[in-house]
Amino acid sequence: MAVEAWPRGFRFRQAARRAAMALSKLPNVSHVTLGEKETGGRGTGRLALKVHVARKGDIDAAGRAPAVVSLRSRQRIALGLLETDVIETSGAPAVSGIASGGRLIGFGGDRGVAGLAFTKGRFRYLATNAHVVFNLANGQTGPVQWDTGSRPAPLGPVVRWIPIRPGQAADGDLAIVRVDGPTPVRPYWLEVIEQPIDRIDDMGPSELDHWFVAKGAQHLCGAPEPVLSGAWVDVDGVRIFYRGFWQLRMRPGFRAEAGQSGALLCRTAQGLNVGCGLVFGRGSDELVWAYPFATAFEEMFAALAA
Repeated sequence: MAVEAWPRGFRFRQAARRAAMALSKLPNVSHVTLGEKETGGRGTGRLALKVHVARKGDIDAAGRAPAVVSLRSRQRIALGLLETDVIETSGAPAVSGIASGGRLIGFGGDRGVAGLAFTKGRFRYLATNAHVVFNLANGQTGPVQWDTGSRPAPLGPVVRWIPIRPGQAADGDLAIVRVDGPTPVRPYWLEVIEQPIDRIDDMGPSELDHWFVAKGAQHLCGAPEPVLSGAWVDVDGVRIFYRGFWQLRMRPGFRAEAGQSGALLCRTAQGLNVGCGLVFGRGSDELVWAYPFATAFEEMFAALAA
């Protein structure tokens, strides 16, 4: 049976995510997905929040998922009702692979974000900031690791990058890491919101909301403006003059902060997740900085081994 049309509006997806996060805090719940409700092992064609539990039963009524949840916007406007579906799993969740938004440990312990996980032929790659995986003071780099939340997983070496050197203007902040270890990647996939990256583009003036995934959360921003003057930034103890980037203002309740460098800046256009920038810095807690992504990424992609 075909599932009913999935609403892909930004408000619906945000409301569904908030409801899913609330359900995930119930006892015995490992995670919550959005999919087709099943009855007796058969699809019903109805959309539902699917609540995955280690074992059904043995839970007090107060700790059980309601049959229906009410979706509301941040302004508390009612958006509709959504059924739930409790799914029993066979065990505890396990790591499946790194995706866009994954936490990286760069050279020298610097923390950053995997902006994009992707493949080319038989090789696996990640895109992030050059300053995350290089020590700009001495130009050295080394193996990159994935911060899984428990034990760091080795990834591989930096194979392509935009050079950033003291005394020279930086026109970008992008590097490509080849994943040589056993860690799988989830190509063109966003963690946290568990949605695909539908398209890659560059930045421009826009009234659309923008957002990025970093440090286990989705962060909202908007009102992109080109920084015409460029700006000096202290990185690894050296001053670098960055130019050609854009500034966005964080939405109320969200902050630009350390550890977000390398995140893929996205916008939602006609229901599609469009990756358009790479976060690299901040002007303040309210202002995040990003470089346009598509052109720089496509040039590096063309030069990668397949």
